[in-house]
Amino acid sequence: MATITVFQHLTLDGVMQAPGGPEEDPRGGFRHGGWAAPYAGEQPEGFLGDFWSAGFAWLFGHRTYNHLLGHWTTTPEPNPFAESLVGTPKYVVSRSADTELAYYTTH
Repeated sequence: MATITVFQHLTLDGVMQAPGGPEEDPRGGFRHGGWAAPYAGEQPEGFLGDFWSAGFAWLFGHRTYNHLLGHWTTTPEPNPFAESLVGTPKYVVSRSADTELAYYTTH
């Protein structure tokens, strides 16, 4: 049986949003995206690099897939995430069978 490991960004007051930036997910009028990025330091990057180097597959919603891969595959080197994101099997879920996904490669 496979194991599903969830990695999510959740504030103590219940806001669930990745720390990328204010444009990341403004649905519902949320204007504070990206507030956590300046506080991340180097530890999360090291942890994620180690975590992402293990054998696994990604499970994404289509918005997260498009945003995450769109960002990390265009971010300049050194970039610890793009190779893992592109080179790892991905499963993407959507409410609509008509959802089209972009194809990403590293630069």
